[in-house]
Amino acid sequence: MTEKVQKKRVAIYTRKSVEEGLDMEFNSLDAQREAAEAYVMSQRANGWYALPKHYDDGGFSGGNTKRPALKELLADCRAGMVDIVIVYKIDRLSRNLCDFLELTKLFEKYSVSFVSVTQEINTSTSSGRMMLNILATFSQYEREIIAERIRDKFAASKKKGMWMGGCLPLGYRVENRKLIVVPEEAEVVRMIFERYIDLQSPIQLALELNMKGYRTKTGKRWNQRNMFHILRNCTYIGMIPYKGESYPGEHEAIIDRETWDAVQRFLGSRQAAKPKTLARRTDRTMPLKGQVYCGHCGGPMTLTMTQRKHRAYGYYRCSRDEKRAESKCPVRHISANELERAVFTVLSSILRTPMMLARLEDFCDAEVPQIADAIGQDFWDEATLVERRNIAEFLVAKVTLYVDRFELEIKADGISAFKDQIDHEMKEESAKTEMLPSGNVLVSVPFDLQVRGNGKCLVLPDGAVADKSRTAFLMAVARGRKWQRDIDEGKVRDIKELTEILSLDQSYVSRILRLAHLAPPLIERVINGTIPENLCISRVRNSISNNWDEQLQEFRVEA
Repeated sequence: MTEKVQKKRVAIYTRKSVEEGLDMEFNSLDAQREAAEAYVMSQRANGWYALPKHYDDGGFSGGNTKRPALKELLADCRAGMVDIVIVYKIDRLSRNLCDFLELTKLFEKYSVSFVSVTQEINTSTSSGRMMLNILATFSQYEREIIAERIRDKFAASKKKGMWMGGCLPLGYRVENRKLIVVPEEAEVVRMIFERYIDLQSPIQLALELNMKGYRTKTGKRWNQRNMFHILRNCTYIGMIPYKGESYPGEHEAIIDRETWDAVQRFLGSRQAAKPKTLARRTDRTMPLKGQVYCGHCGGPMTLTMTQRKHRAYGYYRCSRDEKRAESKCPVRHISANELERAVFTVLSSILRTPMMLARLEDFCDAEVPQIADAIGQDFWDEATLVERRNIAEFLVAKVTLYVDRFELEIKADGISAFKDQIDHEMKEESAKTEMLPSGNVLVSVPFDLQVRGNGKCLVLPDGAVADKSRTAFLMAVARGRKWQRDIDEGKVRDIKELTEILSLDQSYVSRILRLAHLAPPLIERVINGTIPENLCISRVRNSISNNWDEQLQEFRVEA
């Protein structure tokens, strides 16, 4: 009695690297499947039969496993629907040795055999597996050799000025692998270069183009990014860029060399105007860098640095709004110092809650009053930049900024247990807290953004100003009073002598001296952090009455 042969389900996998020729009636994929089907027929006595399902990847590289038919085949193997996988040659399955080894491990795990039609491979024996690995190594070597040849040919073609594909620049179309000028688009390109020389502002230029109804090559609105892309594209002067170098191209130039050089000079001066040290300062000086997000646009607020009068200033700007030619974000940007001081003010209030102080006492060799005094508001002013950064990384998970409030997400470790106490401390009528699914605590703090001189500052619910303008104001008042006292006591004869001693501009000294006559109720408001909205250093020092009653009336402050 003959033993019944067990049926074996065979999946045929085929692959072709390029799409060229796939539209033919009989293509490479058909040839591979036909050869595999013939091999399966020869093994019919062993119970082999080909599955009707096709696993064909046309136009996919063997350098990776991101192929739809291959993924489908592997899913069927995991589901136990395949017993044998057969290919025409092993490089049809993969040309990457690491990927190939992972695939063979998967086949072994699910008891799937692997067969190559043109190579005698039997994965059931050690010698067969060794031969399989050797062939896979040569397949990867062959792929890398082919890649090198393609790169060399690509580089040689670029150096000869040939267009080798890529993002087609505005003003050109491709015909027989050559760039041909499109007259209508070329006029727009010329206008962009000419108008940039006049405006020297990519944002203003983008606004102008959008208002006139012009669009990019892909039909989108203009913004600063694609404006810079056009202004720096040497294709417009008849060159072909390749790896930082430019080579004479075969195509016609749209922009003349004189206009191009003028635009590049302006772009170069724009870049040179940025202080080189500011980028290095960014990482070290801003504790909340990478943790601030725009609540209206949903994107991160990137930290940018600027310099005025040899001082560096940081600003958090809405990254999504910066890409728009026309600003739509109500937040746009905010001073980094303003936001950080507001955040640290809230953190200071939280850390000084009774429960938090009791918890800190367990970790510190000090009593509660000493800890409370140590982490008072002066702590944030006296802490080093490194200390501030470390504290922010330890406590702050995220800061989301809105036009009228900011949401401070505090990390769960050591904080979430004190949510009830935080609720009480932060006063329910102003700030609100919420426990997030992650365990973090979200504190929502409303604020009022008020103008102070040439800038803006955050005023928290209790009226306290969360920026350094209060300190600067008081220092200016103290300086003015000291200088006035020196004049009254005869230590200096007049303003002119005082100016010479201080080596300062006389007009500046005169303006600061006016602050010596500021009414005491106004100074008291500054000390308490409840500065009137229309009171700022620049306004007081430029125009102030010596009559205290008139000052109080002007700034609407009661005596």
